[in-house]
Amino acid sequence: MSPAAAAKSVDAPNPDAAAVRITRNGGIEAEESTDGGLYYAKRYAPGVWRLPLAEAGAAPEERVLDIGGEGRWCLGSQGIFALDDQAGRPPAIRFFDLATRRASEVRALPPEWSFVEYAGAFAVSPDGRWAVVTRERIAESDLMLVEGFR
Repeated sequence: MSPAAAAKSVDAPNPDAAAVRITRNGGIEAEESTDGGLYYAKRYAPGVWRLPLAEAGAAPEERVLDIGGEGRWCLGSQGIFALDDQAGRPPAIRFFDLATRRASEVRALPPEWSFVEYAGAFAVSPDGRWAVVTRERIAESDLMLVEGFR
């Protein structure tokens, strides 16, 4: 079976319709917004990107934030919440307003905090009243001797 044949939408009006490629340069954690855009992150890259859904596949992607990235952003009803831990600034949660296209600080975080690099470091409640941040404190591992290996 070809990849095109395997990638079908089961909830489409025509379940035999082929999938439509949206991004050309990668994308993960996609979220559709009320402004008609598809917002997403990219693996191992800071930032949040946007594609207009009406022009999917035809319009160029737009990088709307330099902060956030994989596991470090959440789309709310009015904008994007993102973890900001860029060098030279204290860590913070910032909010990017979709209407004004401006970012503002929502909450400063302790300067000694560092965050999990990727996947699941950040979540915001649907009403925007609370956030969960995964703080990285200790990175360690154990060495184990496996006897009778061969």
